[in-house]
Amino acid sequence: RDGDTVLVDAGEYADACRWTANDLVIRGVGGYAHVRDRTTAGKAIWVIQGNNTTVEWIEFSGATVQDCNGAGIRQEGADLTVRHCFFHDNENGILAGDNAQSRILIEHSRFARNGYGDGYSHNMYINHVAEFTIRYSFVEAAKVGHNVKSRAFRTFILCNGITSGDGTTSREIDLPNGGLAVVAGNVIVHGSATQNSNLLGYGLEGLSNPIHSLFVTHNTFVTARGAGLFVQLPGSGTDTLVMRNNIFAGRASAAGGDAALLDTAANLLARDPADARFSDVTAFEYTPLAGSPAVDAAIAAVNVWGQPLLPEMEYVHPAGARMRVTAGAPDIGALEYRPPVSVIMPPSASTMHVEGPWPQPARDRAHLRITNTRERTLTIHVRDMAGRLLRAQRAETNEPGSTTVMIDMTGLGPGWYFCTISGGSASQQRMLLIR
Repeated sequence: RDGDTVLVDAGEYADACRWTANDLVIRGVGGYAHVRDRTTAGKAIWVIQGNNTTVEWIEFSGATVQDCNGAGIRQEGADLTVRHCFFHDNENGILAGDNAQSRILIEHSRFARNGYGDGYSHNMYINHVAEFTIRYSFVEAAKVGHNVKSRAFRTFILCNGITSGDGTTSREIDLPNGGLAVVAGNVIVHGSATQNSNLLGYGLEGLSNPIHSLFVTHNTFVTARGAGLFVQLPGSGTDTLVMRNNIFAGRASAAGGDAALLDTAANLLARDPADARFSDVTAFEYTPLAGSPAVDAAIAAVNVWGQPLLPEMEYVHPAGARMRVTAGAPDIGALEYRPPVSVIMPPSASTMHVEGPWPQPARDRAHLRITNTRERTLTIHVRDMAGRLLRAQRAETNEPGSTTVMIDMTGLGPGWYFCTISGGSASQQRMLLIR
């Protein structure tokens, strides 16, 4: 009925269905509930016709239909949230129909190898809806089609990992009808076997959406193609193109086409990706190393439609996110250089010695080893990056003044936190990462 929560045990289900009630929450429990290899109404594994549906922890695979566009989800109602889901090896991952009132949000989800191979089916295909947002997700290896395709009036692509890998993907992002589009904080990697030399296309099937403005900021673009464009616009009709604080690595040109207002400040162009000094590209880790020309080189950004062009979060592979922590000026690109944890907050001069916290990153709890020859009672405060106190606890040291302290981090979201250990005149700070 309307408003129900449906819990599905983790497991394999060769099954398909329609959902017609409104305000549903459909959630896998204990891991992915994997629905596969069946479709309904010649459309999809799940056809969602109700409004305001939330889908969590469901895996979709094996959707094939006569029209060659079988989807994991065919969205026909208004408003859909997809969270912690996995779409792979379907003819479409998600296919959303026209609905001018609908808003679609995808977060912390994965898409892989979706597409029939004809160029008309994609990892996700969002038609004319009011707003589409994808964030903190990993999208890879669409078969000939695009990794992310959106005709939405407003599109926000924020802090994702998007790559063709060694597959035959066309564009990494395709926004064929323009619109208000913000592409910020993404790691976008284009392989050598791709079907298109351009990474991001905007308005190339006609600028039919009411706004014609594209904002591309704080992304890391990498291409293995020998030529092409990182961003392709039509020859006319685009009102605004803002490309600030991006890394463009590879032998492609930054942009092609024309815009009435063009802002391309503070981008890093590296013909050889090695010159950008990424940390570990084999692990899809594109954080700049110390000495990278991207470090502390960004300029100021503004907000567009409520979305900051300097993202507050950054992508963590795969399909995760953490708080974006800046020291000094922000870095160019999707990810901030992070000094080793042991030197982020050097210990103050005192007789107190602190080891940890460990593990890094932590989940529900972390530990500190404290040696203090003067103080028998210590206080541990945990604060967020804005300085707000989140946890406080006391610890008693043993003779000759040492103890191991467990810090309870239950309920705190992913990101960086300060741990302050104090006793008498002695005080130290440490940084703790929660995944």
